[in-house]
Amino acid sequence: MAARPGFPTVEDRLAGDSAGGNIATGAALALKLDNRPLPAAVVAFSPWYDMEANGPTFDSNAGVDVAISRQLVHAVAPMFLGGRSPTDPLANPLYANPAGLGPLLLTCGDDETLLDSVRRFAALAKESGVEVALHVADGMPHAFQLLAGRLPEMDASIAETGKWLREKLDT
Repeated sequence: MAARPGFPTVEDRLAGDSAGGNIATGAALALKLDNRPLPAAVVAFSPWYDMEANGPTFDSNAGVDVAISRQLVHAVAPMFLGGRSPTDPLANPLYANPAGLGPLLLTCGDDETLLDSVRRFAALAKESGVEVALHVADGMPHAFQLLAGRLPEMDASIAETGKWLREKLDT
């Protein structure tokens, strides 16, 4: 199906939240490894990258993150990994080589246990020459954009994401 003029195709971008943010990032990495066309942009809201749950914010934010805990990751990661190693770069982008990926927009709340891993992947991607926009929202929980329409901070994040995507996709 041909795209309508002025509208990007599905192949132009990947996006997801939490495990979906990991899947969007991992899909872009897999496309790169297969020498296939890459998405023009990847958006990951509160991406769950750390399959080992060893980042320091799993401890420092444990008392405020009501969604994700080290215990939850240890229980759910084996299902997500499907027998793969928790250090497999396609399942845990913290072990990947992101060089060559298109622009990334990574967002998370500073109350998340996943905060450290999002910052670590942003740094890894930047060091690899990837354009990265990292937005850390003060006092926001895991995947806070899911509650858009309830608080101005959540709506602002969605609006900023739309603006960023329009710039990257030239629409």
